[in-house]
Amino acid sequence: MHEPKDILQAAQAIRPQLDELLGTAAKTMAPQLDKLLAQAETGQAVADNIIELLSEHDATRQAMNARLAGEETKSYSPLGGDSSKPPATSEYLCPDKSGCTCEKYPTGWDRHNIEEPIPTCPKLNQPLIPN
Repeated sequence: MHEPKDILQAAQAIRPQLDELLGTAAKTMAPQLDKLLAQAETGQAVADNIIELLSEHDATRQAMNARLAGEETKSYSPLGGDSSKPPATSEYLCPDKSGCTCEKYPTGWDRHNIEEPIPTCPKLNQPLIPN
């Protein structure tokens, strides 16, 4: 059994990673997690609710378990500059110039690792193109 403060710290560390972990599902989970974190700040006992919420998806459940086990504790300081947007070479768009028609990549796709293969548009059967 983990202490509520440990669960809260793990959830706070996972929060900025939701987009990467969940993709579009982060849009649903993020406000729910934000609400629970705000409630925890006011002293409400929400640790069980946080675990329940983060357990809804394999990726967040695994991230939470790793944090609680003491893994993923490495931190870094980002370089200066605008980090709100990844470098242009990591952004890929649907090859259809009029916009994504397959609905799988409506806002594009971000490559987070050079070894990640560039996905193929399921409708056009062509690889996504650099932005």
